[in-house]
Formats: sequence, structure tokens, C-alpha cells
Amino acid sequence: MAQPTTATGDAEVQAFLARHPEILVGREAHEKAEEDAGGDTFSIVNKPFDNVVMYQNFNADTLERVSVAVLIDDQKALDYYKKYNKDDAEPEPEAKSCPGCGAGSSRAGLEGPERFLMERVVKCTCPKAPAGRMWSA
Repeated sequence: MAQPTTATGDAEVQAFLARHPEILVGREAHEKAEEDAGGDTFSIVNKPFDNVVMYQNFNADTLERVSVAVLIDDQKALDYYKKYNKDDAEPEPEAKSCPGCGAGSSRAGLEGPERFLMERVVKCTCPKAPAGRMWSA
């Protein structure tokens, strides 16, 4: 199961955004960032706060983040998140890093909304890992 989102007021969201000026805000900024990212990318969608959906685009070759945008109180984004993310589908909490190869262990201790913000991801190198399994780096 994905880690639970943070119930919050507007002040906490604004404080998070102030700590991370690289985060774009709003649908127009999000759509432009996706367009500018190009075709050889993938996205990770998280919900760091109850009313905030965060889209992060990554270069498929380097695994580096190329953009990050949040949509606040955006019903279309909230509906998308609810439809495509299975927060309640898994019976056990999701591991914070790979117990086999250690991928993601450098960020495993992060808490709060910062745990959702990634500058890059790493691929799991375990032989039995599902193809494409990635962790925050």
C-alpha cells in the first residue's frame, strides 16, 4: 500500500511549496511541463496532501526528473489519482527500499510530503524483481 497522504491546511501546502521552488503549480504549468518533457519520459503521480496531486516526469534513459508540478484542489487530478492509483489495494505496507539490492535506501527515512518528491529513480537490480521495478534515489 502506498504511504498515506497528509491531511493538511493551506499553510502546510504553501510551506511545502516554499521549500521546493522547483515545483510548478497549476494545470497550465503541468500541461506545459509534460509537453516540454518530450516523448521518452515516464511519470510518477503521488498525492502528498489530501488536496494535492503531484506529477513528476522522468527521463526514461537517465532516470532523472525533468519536471514536477502540483495541482491543488483540482477535481480532475483528484479523480485521475483515485482511478489509477491503488492506495488501498495492497494488504501490507509497501517497503521503503529493496531488501535485496538496497535500491532506494538513501531515501527510506524520509517522512512527510518530502518522501514523495524525487530528483531521480533507480532500477532494482535483484534477479527476481518485477521488470521495471524502481525506487526513489
